[in-house]
Amino acid sequence: MTGIAGCTDGRLFAVLLMWLLISFGNLVSLVQAHPLDLAVITVQESALDAHHLTLAVQLNSNAYIPLSALVDPPEACHVLTTAVDVEDVSQYRYRQILNCIKPGFANKRLRFTNLPEDTNVMVRLLRGDQLILEQLLERGAREWQLEANALSIPSVLARYLLLGVEHILIGADHLLFLCMLLLLASWGRRLLLLITAFTFGHSVTLALATFEVVQLASAPVEATIALSILFLAAEIIRYQYSSVQTLTLQYPGVITAFFGCLHGLGFASVLQDIGVSKDQLIWNLVGFNLGVEVGQLLFVAVVLLLGLIAKKFYLDFFKSKTPFAYVGGSIGAYWFVERIASF
Repeated sequence: MTGIAGCTDGRLFAVLLMWLLISFGNLVSLVQAHPLDLAVITVQESALDAHHLTLAVQLNSNAYIPLSALVDPPEACHVLTTAVDVEDVSQYRYRQILNCIKPGFANKRLRFTNLPEDTNVMVRLLRGDQLILEQLLERGAREWQLEANALSIPSVLARYLLLGVEHILIGADHLLFLCMLLLLASWGRRLLLLITAFTFGHSVTLALATFEVVQLASAPVEATIALSILFLAAEIIRYQYSSVQTLTLQYPGVITAFFGCLHGLGFASVLQDIGVSKDQLIWNLVGFNLGVEVGQLLFVAVVLLLGLIAKKFYLDFFKSKTPFAYVGGSIGAYWFVERIASF
């Protein structure tokens, strides 16, 4: 009876797992439509006339928001011109030239209206082409008092580290790829090698793309990232059925580093959306990359812990990795077709 009960529990767990993963796949479009829920607001003082300010606003969101109502200019400033640079289903970007009674940034406040809930707001002040301030406001912020405080390297690192952690933890495709790596490697040196190679690969291309050495269209990159998940799933299934040394198991460092390079190009799109300033570019890159690594290690640790707990209660079921690989590969295939169709 115990065996039958254990088998029944294992099947129920398998059904529940399948349902959760399929639901996860169906919700991915919603998740990817809000990569960071980020608003970037830049106020630039004219080098020729301190009474003239340029207000540039960029919003990454899936919801339509009236651009004219997104950010209210400071009091005692009136709008001279407005130009919409980008307006599509995921991004809005516009610029306004303001003429203010009092020059400079002092005693000026911006108010945000109609921002999506829990939006990250990155604010910047520039005097001419020189960056004076860059700050990540708290979630839910609805106004910003302009203050030209000096930038500090620790604050820049901390700000972009948090952005990196958040990006990796809401990046469904990156997390699923890590799950496939864990299924393929399990424990020990092989897992350490695969994670290290993946980290090396995406760190290299993140840096190259940020410094504009390498530039690729985001749509093919995102489709190839989905294909990398499908490839690993196929490797897992092939090894489970035939016990042959698959390509990834024969050349784990090379294959995983290659896919890491692809994922790094996906990470770089976040920094490109933010539009990091060139005089702080290195620290922005270091902080964001560290954040990605911290988030990645946290996720791997949680998955391994859950795997140990699950094995304790469903040992017989977890002897086979193929059900997980089939579900993960199916989700990767779905993403690949969806992204190819969006070209």
